[in-house]
Amino acid sequence: MCSALFVEVVNTSFVGHIGNEAMMAGVGMANMYVNICCLSVLFGINQVLNTLVSQSYGLGNIKLCGIYFYRSRILITLALVPMLVVLLNAQLLFDFLGFDPLASQQSQIYIRLIIPALYLLGLVDSNRRLLSCMGFQNGPMVIQIGTTVMHIFWCWLLTDQMGMEIRGTAIATCITNLLNLVILHVYTIKYTDERLREIVGSFPSKESFIVKGLLEYMKLGLPSIGMVCLEWWSFEIMTLFAAYISLTATASQIILLNTAVITFMPALGLQYGGSTLIGQQIGKQNIAVAKRLRKILQLVGYCVSITTGLFIYFGRFIILDFYTTIDEVKDASESVLKFLAFFHQLDAAQCINCGVLRGLGKFNQATVMAVLSYYVISLPMEYLIALHWGYGLIGLWYGQVCGSIFHVMSTQYLACFHYDWKQIGVEVKERNDLEEKRLQEQQAQSGCSQDSTKGRCDEIQLV
Repeated sequence: MCSALFVEVVNTSFVGHIGNEAMMAGVGMANMYVNICCLSVLFGINQVLNTLVSQSYGLGNIKLCGIYFYRSRILITLALVPMLVVLLNAQLLFDFLGFDPLASQQSQIYIRLIIPALYLLGLVDSNRRLLSCMGFQNGPMVIQIGTTVMHIFWCWLLTDQMGMEIRGTAIATCITNLLNLVILHVYTIKYTDERLREIVGSFPSKESFIVKGLLEYMKLGLPSIGMVCLEWWSFEIMTLFAAYISLTATASQIILLNTAVITFMPALGLQYGGSTLIGQQIGKQNIAVAKRLRKILQLVGYCVSITTGLFIYFGRFIILDFYTTIDEVKDASESVLKFLAFFHQLDAAQCINCGVLRGLGKFNQATVMAVLSYYVISLPMEYLIALHWGYGLIGLWYGQVCGSIFHVMSTQYLACFHYDWKQIGVEVKERNDLEEKRLQEQQAQSGCSQDSTKGRCDEIQLV
């Protein structure tokens, strides 16, 4: 996952070294818009796979894992259709909000070219999550690292050597995601076990298209989307606030946000791994083991976040040199990077707690806490401190800390004290039995339809 989102960081770095503030602000605004309107939704749909597949795998129901996998891809495809309208009209919204005209124009150019890459990334993400939940983590990681290294080459070739500037980074992203999808699919059908090959190497079964099943998926999917989107959007809205401060503040916020994202990846990796392991143990009804995993996950998460925070603080000048050559942007970003090292401790803690909740399959109350944290506390405080009181760029991060403190405390309570884990194990078993019954009914109806012309339908129904 770290390597996947590093593609966005590479794009920002190549555009930043062009030396044009409008282009750098444009790619940052485009990434913000794409993340809000598209990727957060697609990743939210896919994150349900971590819960459903890990729990079904724990119960030993491999066929159901495949059905969940294809349901996620079906819903991704359906969700992308209305997103296209929003993505293709980004410049109209930016102009309406009064952003810099040149930056708005550059962002629309970037968004139009990167749309195919977004859909490909959604498909890659669903395949990667399926493999991870079934114990094949290393292959996708190596493939992603390899394609990311190649992405640097594509950006250098298209952006620097061929002079395509911001267009080159968008086209390079399409090439990278296409290669990632093809290689990952070949790996899945050639180098995994036979059960997984049957899932991915064939066309979706009829059971994947059952409307009731898709609706059941979305019952978990909507709160999951909410958990992802509400947090992601709040950070991207900070870029909107920065645009009202100055163009330099916008470019600086892009560096800060990308740094926050890339240093967030170790905690996010722990979240995904922890949610998978906890989900598997819940599916196996090993509740005591699942609780021990929660404690280990939180302890490791705290150690990793401290290490990452120290890296941000002492490596801030290296980070700035990586992103840009513009001195004004470096000066505006340097002091905020020191504060970001502290903020990362809170961000990583809430991420780990959310991983526990995902493993349990409990999204609703966590989504409510995200609303309160980011939209009742953080965003109003950001506006008040940064814009109304005139603290500028660092005021945005002061406001974000206010909401993050509440989010850490609330998710810690939910993860450790609120839920009855034994009852959750019972609910997982009941959901699996319900899906099995639904599949048997679908198969019986199909058999009845095929044999009705032979006059055997009544016999099959009796059986």
